[in-house]
Amino acid sequence: TIQKLSSDHPLIAMLNALQQPLRLNDLLDRQPNNDEQTKMVIEVLKTMEAQIVIPSFLGMQFADTPSNGKDRGLLRSILILGDKKSDDEYTDEDVNVFFTIAQESAIAIENARLYDEAVKRARELEKINQELNAASSRLMRALSETEEANKRLKDTQSQLVHEQKMATMGRLAASV
Repeated sequence: TIQKLSSDHPLIAMLNALQQPLRLNDLLDRQPNNDEQTKMVIEVLKTMEAQIVIPSFLGMQFADTPSNGKDRGLLRSILILGDKKSDDEYTDEDVNVFFTIAQESAIAIENARLYDEAVKRARELEKINQELNAASSRLMRALSETEEANKRLKDTQSQLVHEQKMATMGRLAASV
């Protein structure tokens, strides 16, 4: 089942601090020295019947890459593993495989998010282009109408000048 945990949930806080898989047995082995946060995490893991919690980080520095503490990964999701059907313990190799899968899933999740964002922006850009084309059409129509009105105005002015000349010639002829 999928369950949302708030960013301030003790399990999320612990995973962000550790940046690695978390085993219930490791927490139980240190139980006498556990703080309140660890006790709450143990209770949550028991409630979920989880043996291992594997975080999925984006932009994570792996163990063989030196980290200065500033370039920690962004927690995208967690994979919660219950008991194995064989009742065997999860080996370090099992955990490493699941951890690698979790990191790859973070990349896939981010790629899907980026794709959705690109599609959304492409739609917005298409809408803007349509609005720009409509505005351009209106502008061309207005420019055409203005040119037509200017032509009519010039024709009217030339006709008026011609009529004034004729009127002036008529008056001149009448006075002669």
